[in-house]
Amino acid sequence: MKLKELKYSFIENRFQLVIFDHSGELLTSCNSIVNLDDCVGKSVYDKWPVLLSIRPAMQELGSLPKPFRLPAIEFALPDLNGIFDFEFYPHPEEPDQIIWLLVDQSLLEKEYRETGRKIKITSALDLD
Repeated sequence: MKLKELKYSFIENRFQLVIFDHSGELLTSCNSIVNLDDCVGKSVYDKWPVLLSIRPAMQELGSLPKPFRLPAIEFALPDLNGIFDFEFYPHPEEPDQIIWLLVDQSLLEKEYRETGRKIKITSALDLD
């Protein structure tokens, strides 16, 4: 297996690209985390109202010095709830489109919680 293929096999199910236009219409998705085919042609703002709060930033995305990022958002997708980082990029070839990168941090969040519990338990034992 080539290095790029190996890398892709490790990250494939942690990242998803969703492309929508400035009006909010979902155009396509790579569906690597969750299948959004039923959402194509529908408004991301209607489907996920939390995105309404950042809609003004989406309109200015091309003029921002770097991508717009929202870390550790508790978010529900069809058949999936989890913790995701949201990153928004202007599409490099289609100026009227936005790339929404979803980064699944659910496993990492779970590990943090378990590690935190172990640290608290250990600390409590040290007090005795």
